[in-house]
Amino acid sequence: MRIMMSLKHQDYTDVLKSMMFIQYFIVQSFLFTHAGDTLQSQSESIVTAIYSTTWHELPPTTMKDLALIMMRTRIPLRLSAGKFFYITRSTITDILTTALTYISFLQAMEE
Repeated sequence: MRIMMSLKHQDYTDVLKSMMFIQYFIVQSFLFTHAGDTLQSQSESIVTAIYSTTWHELPPTTMKDLALIMMRTRIPLRLSAGKFFYITRSTITDILTTALTYISFLQAMEE
């Protein structure tokens, strides 16, 4: 909305500042979501890595420990945003889509 108002008033420095802020926000969001996706995929691959080892040749106590680790990793580790939602690429895509929908709605209401 600020960008549209700045364009109306031909304040191009404000438009540039706003565009840089939006670009910074999107890059920062991508970095968080990339870290969240990487954490989740690595956490999900732990079970496969344990199962692919020669666990049946290990001592019984180690086998029990590996079984406990496999049971714990049924629920993968994830980054969450204040226990509201998990930070993944799909959530940031949904947030950006919703924001663009609101911007389109506000632009239509302004005209």
